[in-house]
Amino acid sequence: MGTMNPTASLRALGFRLRKFRAAHQNSKLGDAAKVVSMATSSMSRAEAGKQALNPVIVERLLDYYEVTDAEERAQCLELARQGRKRGWWVRHGDLMNVVYIGLEDGASGIWCLETAMVPGLLQTPDYFRALASIEMPAASNEELERRAAVRLERQAILDRADAPPEIQVILDESVLHRIVGTPAIMAEQLDHLVRMASRPNVEIQILPFDEGAYAGLASRFTVLRFTDSSDPGTVYLEQMHWQDSFVEEAVDVAKFVNAFGRTRAAAISPSRSIGMIGDARDNLRKQGKD
Repeated sequence: MGTMNPTASLRALGFRLRKFRAAHQNSKLGDAAKVVSMATSSMSRAEAGKQALNPVIVERLLDYYEVTDAEERAQCLELARQGRKRGWWVRHGDLMNVVYIGLEDGASGIWCLETAMVPGLLQTPDYFRALASIEMPAASNEELERRAAVRLERQAILDRADAPPEIQVILDESVLHRIVGTPAIMAEQLDHLVRMASRPNVEIQILPFDEGAYAGLASRFTVLRFTDSSDPGTVYLEQMHWQDSFVEEAVDVAKFVNAFGRTRAAAISPSRSIGMIGDARDNLRKQGKD
């Protein structure tokens, strides 16, 4: 088992503990919690991957669930140890949703449907600054620069030597024509998208205007997938004026996965999409010369 980030480790451990409990003759959550002197609510959070567990507690739970496989036990204990570490994003809780960033950092696959702007992982620094100055007009230059630095730190996962995530992005065509900042900033952003789309782990598709029915039904969301086979993934719904939310139940996550698949089928191919992005970039550069 390769090293996971703390968030992914907690999720993987939680799903395994839930599986072991379900297979045990006494599968009540409260009974398992009593064995390790935990509140039932805390045990529930641990199984949901939202609370770290001491490896000693995990070992006692494995004994209770009669898990004897040495490799399985070793993996669970290692996940517990990794889950107790602090990710780099924790120190930036005043700037962003650290729950999402932890999930993003640990994801093996990131599927993004975006109808309004270029997704954060693919934004250039100048595009981000221009966008942030509009969304947060009261923010100081110092705060904007801190946010820009954090954005770059997030994007480091794309250059990770050890299994960078597979990125699939669907952009509404309007994103290519909505100028953020200046035509020069926008042209640079589109050029960056062309370069990123050439990577083997990044796929970008455009949902064109003539697929109006699909564009009207689509809403922005991000699906995060993880390496653990028992993890159905999660869906992130980013909100501007109220609290961001997550979709966690497997049956609900599946609905978003299916919606992403349908929208992806309606979008033009990656190669044609790169051509469309390049054309929009060239038009912007031409505007700058006129």
